Amino acid sequence: MAFCGRSGFKADGLRLSPIQLLVLAALKRKPAHGYVILQLFRERLGEGWNVQSGTLYPALRSMEEKDLIEGTEVSQDGRPDAIQYKLTPKGQKILREAYKGLDGELRVFDNFWQFLSASAGESTKDILVHHTMKSRSPMAIVTLKRHCEAGACDAIHLDFLKEYREYLTKELEWVNKRLQTVKREGGEKR
Repeated sequence: MAFCGRSGFKADGLRLSPIQLLVLAALKRKPAHGYVILQLFRERLGEGWNVQSGTLYPALRSMEEKDLIEGTEVSQDGRPDAIQYKLTPKGQKILREAYKGLDGELRVFDNFWQFLSASAGESTKDILVHHTMKSRSPMAIVTLKRHCEAGACDAIHLDFLKEYREYLTKELEWVNKRLQTVKREGGEKR
């Protein structure tokens, strides 16, 4: 799968928009109605991805035409029928390819943000650093590291680093507990 900038991704000769790729991921576990997919996007993607029904439903139709998903009418008591979507084998294949290419895609974005951070003016750098600090994204530490290595760290950045360390410590505790659970469960299955 190749990243094609804002226009999305390309795999198997198909060009997929970011929304279409997200639909494939949303349908990976179980079939869903368009409204459920829309709600899932709103819950998990946050404010930056304000996906509207006018964007989602045409994407669903296009994906059906490309045989990536299949829609089935489902009757609902007292309400109009709804269409429930599920991945087709072709859609599953494209999603697997997308996951395989994820490492390369993340490197592209990492390089993108590093380039922006390195070449931005001071006011823009501050915006990038404060945004990534607020989001606690992995990019936060990369951006902040570059910022500090350039000698631009101040008290607010040090406060963030302390908060980030606390955050990572809690996350690491969760990972360790999960690993213990998996080991226990794995030992019981053998």
